[in-house]
Amino acid sequence: MPDPPSPFKHIGIALGGYLRARREDLLGRPGAHRDAGRRLDRMIDALADRPADRSAAPSAPAWQRRYAADAAFVRAFLSATVVAALIGGYRVWLTDWAGAGASLGMAFTLAGLALAPAYRCWRIRSRTPGAVRGFVRHPTAWWPPPLPADDGP
Repeated sequence: MPDPPSPFKHIGIALGGYLRARREDLLGRPGAHRDAGRRLDRMIDALADRPADRSAAPSAPAWQRRYAADAAFVRAFLSATVVAALIGGYRVWLTDWAGAGASLGMAFTLAGLALAPAYRCWRIRSRTPGAVRGFVRHPTAWWPPPLPADDGP
């Protein structure tokens, strides 16, 4: 007479069926890794100032897309710079010198990270190569305003 099946065997069979049915949820689509890799490559190309893959038809000229991407980055980082500087000023008012130094250090770091994309946006707006020295001496030019819709290169 055969042994009756153990309850663990039924649980294993049920669990195996459940996992096979949910394989895509657990492991993802087979092509998802390639899609993510392509997306990362496009982001790295944009950061490195290299031409991206031209397989997709762009809806706007490359310089407009570049300006939009850099302008969003610059606005976010310059806004964070102002907040960090205000926190640093508040820490100075509290005479918390360690906190003030950390906040002001973060403000300088964020401003430094925003400076290169701000310069690229300024070059696109001014349409001249322009010297870096002239750009750095005018901090009001660092904030990138939106481009007009009919603006051309």
